[in-house]
Amino acid sequence: MPLLGFDKRFASKVRSGAKTCTIRVPRKREIVVGDRLYLYTGLRHPGARKLGEGIVTGVTRLVREYALLWLLRLDGFPEPLQLHWTAGLEIAKRDGFDTFNEFDRFFDRYPTPTELRLIVWRRVKKGGK
Repeated sequence: MPLLGFDKRFASKVRSGAKTCTIRVPRKREIVVGDRLYLYTGLRHPGARKLGEGIVTGVTRLVREYALLWLLRLDGFPEPLQLHWTAGLEIAKRDGFDTFNEFDRFFDRYPTPTELRLIVWRRVKKGGK
């Protein structure tokens, strides 16, 4: 039962169901397809709010090689596949960003290359007020 915390700027999109994916660094216990996610904003702070619950429908390994170059690492493929800009823009929009550049800059805080996980869920329960 993994908990995922979201920044305030994404909270309304998670709560409304407009944001149904996130990109995270790998965890000690990886999130896998079928896991029930508990989605929050303000975790570890007074006034944390539950935004909803979801069931994981997909987990894909992504690598940010350097600015604007993202690679998909798919099981069964010997080499990573470069993420085409149209697919990158689609992921960025589903992740709550307006542009691919804004999305890419968000990940500047991590060294490159960085392996990440694209986690996709289907909302099963809306959060409280």
